[in-house]
Amino acid sequence: MTMLVTGDRLRWWQYVGPWPMYPIPVLVVLSTISMAAQLHRLTADAFVFFVLDSLVFGFVSASVLWFSRRWLSSFSRGYVGYFATILVAANLAVLSRVFQGVLIDYEGVSLANEFGVFVIRVFVLICLVQTVLGVLERRLGQQVSATQRALALVEQQSEALLQADEEIRRSVAALLHDRVQGGLLAACLRLRRSAEASNAQSAADVAQVISELEQLRAIDVRRAVRALSPNVSELDLEAVLNELADVYRPAVDISVLLNLDFRPEPQLALGVYRISEQALMNSVSHGVADAVQISVSSDTESVNVSITDDGVGMDLPAITGFGSTLIDTWCRTLSGSWVRYVADGRTVLTAEFPRSRAPAAPSNFLD
Repeated sequence: MTMLVTGDRLRWWQYVGPWPMYPIPVLVVLSTISMAAQLHRLTADAFVFFVLDSLVFGFVSASVLWFSRRWLSSFSRGYVGYFATILVAANLAVLSRVFQGVLIDYEGVSLANEFGVFVIRVFVLICLVQTVLGVLERRLGQQVSATQRALALVEQQSEALLQADEEIRRSVAALLHDRVQGGLLAACLRLRRSAEASNAQSAADVAQVISELEQLRAIDVRRAVRALSPNVSELDLEAVLNELADVYRPAVDISVLLNLDFRPEPQLALGVYRISEQALMNSVSHGVADAVQISVSSDTESVNVSITDDGVGMDLPAITGFGSTLIDTWCRTLSGSWVRYVADGRTVLTAEFPRSRAPAAPSNFLD
């Protein structure tokens, strides 16, 4: 914006300018007013000349504004240059009327005085058009800026939501890995000592309990830790997706297909994992699916994720829940998009992300 404004609110003298030059609106307004003012001169034979005279009048003034905006923009940003440009436009516009011979002849008034009166009229009219459009554009710009700030805040909140979600998952995973697994290990050791000091039957019972606790500690807790906070920075994406699928495979036929020609960055890999996690959970819990296919592929510009199930489908538009909100947040964070639809009785969720994004602010997602 090329106006002299020191704050969000205009001072009274700033309403008149300087604004950006608006040649086309000035052309339209001046030509229209000129036509309206000359209606008394309009005849069937002079219609073309009547229109051309008015268009020339508006075109001359608009040309001056266009030239100033195009070639003398720095000059017209100041008050002196701004009003000087409008004054020149008014003088040339009225001069064109003199050459056309369509100035109104006032009885007892010299041509110079008539010329001055018309210049003042055109000058004020152009200033009025500039003022109205300038104020409207400025207010629109303020609304756009406010909207952009709101969108930036939403993006920051989305980032914070994902960070908080991952932080909580890591905290729970650390609790399971350190304290719960340590407690289970200590319980196993105490039971083993008790079994060694007891009779054979008690020892067999205790040994069975120890075996179940060892399985819980070594397999289930570890699986829960990886599910809560998958180490996508070190493990292959296909491996962590297969671990996710293993949770449901006893009851659902799940296939994982990866066709990537590069190793995705940790944040992108984590986003693919979280979206697949939510889609798979929806397929099993809401869709009652018997078979689910998770497909991740890439081309020269994007990474594509597709989760398809043979469940009961859904009525669209579906109700937005926490899972959909999480998917939507991940897509916005990764500058991607997603869509869910039903095709041939199958529910399909697809998401697309750019292979690489512009450098973002430092994130502690996987620190």
